[in-house]
Amino acid sequence: MPFDAYVRLVALLLERLGYENVSPAGRTDWKGRNHSGGVDLIAFLPGGLTPRRVVIQIKQFDRYSRVFQRHVDELCGVAIRCRASEALLITTGPASTSIHFDGLISPLLPMRLIDGEQLLTLLIDKQVGVTHEGEIDQSLLDRLTRMAKGNSREDCPGRPEVVVNVEVIAHSKKRQKVLQRASFLTPA
Repeated sequence: MPFDAYVRLVALLLERLGYENVSPAGRTDWKGRNHSGGVDLIAFLPGGLTPRRVVIQIKQFDRYSRVFQRHVDELCGVAIRCRASEALLITTGPASTSIHFDGLISPLLPMRLIDGEQLLTLLIDKQVGVTHEGEIDQSLLDRLTRMAKGNSREDCPGRPEVVVNVEVIAHSKKRQKVLQRASFLTPA
């Protein structure tokens, strides 16, 4: 699933969980940078005198890629800069054992980490991407994928790139020998 479709799926889930005005923060680069400093969604939680602003960072990892303490710390910094009341870090992968969960419970800036297993449970419980019969809602996933943008080179055609050619050469007194050649496509 393209990242933008995954973000939209998570936005639907958050709306079912009671968040309001869930909106994408906006991607500006196919590689994952955005103008919001790492925040992928912004939402509001109703209650009290005014709704609480929540920033959400989303990681689309495989089952081997973990969220580490630095991800939590970075989100905390962004949430403070954005003047958010709360922060969510949602990942499809697992959380590292290095994360200090007691540090996530702060009266100044509550943070919540939802790992892949918890995310799957929430999607099933709230029937987002899942039908009433417990089947995958392929029509929803296809629609989100068709709407997806901003996560491929084709979506950012102005992105300058450079081809870098590398050669490893062995020199001796009488001759040179190319040991290895490689080409890389890299941002300019």
